[in-house]
Amino acid sequence: MKGTLLEPALEALSVLVYAVVTTALTVLGLFAEQAGANALATDQTLGLWMVGMGAVALVGAYLVATGRLLPRARALLA
Repeated sequence: MKGTLLEPALEALSVLVYAVVTTALTVLGLFAEQAGANALATDQTLGLWMVGMGAVALVGAYLVATGRLLPRARALLA
């Protein structure tokens, strides 16, 4: 009985965790992109690295959202 009650709660918790990870990666990526663009505007070569890391974070957010978050959220709501 406990297993049947615990399973939906754990699934909802995993959806929440993936939502937080996706949000954190998106925010981190946007801040890195903005800082990189500002650094490139002042002719600093570190800006290129920051833009690249921002892009990696945004791609990571997309992959987590489409690969983990959305399928689990759909299964939870179905």
